[in-house]
Amino acid sequence: MTRLFLRFLAFTVICCVVVIAAVLSIGRMLPPEDEIIFSASFNNGDSEIYRMLLSRQILIPLTRNLVEDNQPAWSPDGSQIAFVSNREGRQYTIYLMEADGRNSRRLTESVQNNFSPVWSPDSHAIAYVTSRQEFARQITEILMTDLTSGRTRRISIPYPNAISPSWSADSRHIAFTSDRRSPGIRVVYSMDTQTGDTQVLVNDNAVQLNPVWSPDGRYLLYSTLEGTAGIYLWDTETEQSILLYAPQGFNVRNPSWTPDGRAIVYATTTTFSNNRLLRLSVEDCLQQPNACTPQPLTLISGVYDTPRWRPSVP
Repeated sequence: MTRLFLRFLAFTVICCVVVIAAVLSIGRMLPPEDEIIFSASFNNGDSEIYRMLLSRQILIPLTRNLVEDNQPAWSPDGSQIAFVSNREGRQYTIYLMEADGRNSRRLTESVQNNFSPVWSPDSHAIAYVTSRQEFARQITEILMTDLTSGRTRRISIPYPNAISPSWSADSRHIAFTSDRRSPGIRVVYSMDTQTGDTQVLVNDNAVQLNPVWSPDGRYLLYSTLEGTAGIYLWDTETEQSILLYAPQGFNVRNPSWTPDGRAIVYATTTTFSNNRLLRLSVEDCLQQPNACTPQPLTLISGVYDTPRWRPSVP
């Protein structure tokens, strides 16, 4: 009887091993699922950071507390996430955590508010915005922290009220907006982080907001509320702006590119029950501007912000 039981147990173990091996093998053969991270509030309370598997609408909370966690940004290999939080009861600070939400730790130790972290494509640095008050005025600058040495330096002097940093594909240049020319009139600049050389990047439209480089470096996405309000692409080859999408009641927040550069994702802010994350096909909009229609990515009502598509890792 004992011998029969041991044979049965050995057979069961072998079957389990075979099944597990088969599942792992199939998992390696199947393409990875598209997923995004974003911050959201589903109860009109504080915002948390979530990952979502798009095809199955599986929502995974990465933070869960009573403070604000927002503005997540993937590392280039998809293994880590930078984000903003006031979890220590002080100012807003940049934190890092693993992609599954574990091992969160502070990146910045500044006494000033820090926000809008963006990871360089070569993984060596994170640029972000710092904010302080001077004589009842809010002053913003762009800083860069080297992740190897831990050194931080300012890279937007003498460009006042610089915000919205975006790395170029070569990890050397950063686009940002500043009202250096005229208070309240924001223009996109590009800075060489090695030499400090800075120049106006976009020549069209009086007010340029939220610049984001495309993965291949050809286009710079930006928004404007002047003239025909909408989303534009600055084409570096033709040095001209292309109107990509101009909906009625323009309402686009914190857009970003998909890793293949074929679409952008963004958040809207209307009412709590009508707030969504949307995907807009760049190809469709360039080919048929009048038929360009964004597609919803989320089905749950809430207040969404800062959607970021997970990088494609070979």
